[in-house]
Amino acid sequence: MLDVVLVGQFVWCAWRVGCLRLYDSLLFAGGWVAAGYTAWTASDWMGRWFLPTRSVMSWLQTHLTTDAVAVNALSWMVPPQPVTVGNGSSAWIAVHVARTFLFIALTGAVFASFVVVVQLRRALWDDSERPLPKGAQALRWPLATLVSLCMLVQSMLLFSDLAWLRGLHGLVPLVQSSWLIHILAVVSHGLGR
Repeated sequence: MLDVVLVGQFVWCAWRVGCLRLYDSLLFAGGWVAAGYTAWTASDWMGRWFLPTRSVMSWLQTHLTTDAVAVNALSWMVPPQPVTVGNGSSAWIAVHVARTFLFIALTGAVFASFVVVVQLRRALWDDSERPLPKGAQALRWPLATLVSLCMLVQSMLLFSDLAWLRGLHGLVPLVQSSWLIHILAVVSHGLGR
């Protein structure tokens, strides 16, 4: 069921970005790459400086489950530090989940600024563009695929991290049965070697 949602998101995003004009597609793709890079570099720093506050971490630790069955296919996402049974068992998982949420929030914020730029570009400049060569127009669909794949990976990370929360523990069977998330875990494990 989760795979249907993820494939639907991929198709919708690819169609939406692919139907845009080339310049808008370039802005969307550049925006997503810039957003991912910015979030990748800033989420670790923000995690080190803002997450250790007691209120955030204590709330997150009390709402996490430490059931290892929840993420058996997603072990590559768990931090390399050992998780012990006892009072501090959810500390490393909480840090990982919080950093992933920061990463997704930062990516969305930076990407939203590029969406605003595209909308301003449409509103402020004349909509008539010079005709482009056919080869240049064909570049829209690979750009749309790139943006859709990046959004797909982030959605899979979001669903798998939401499965750690006790209130959303019902996502665990969906995450475990998702072929796309298993493929992401295998590819990421292969790239990590």
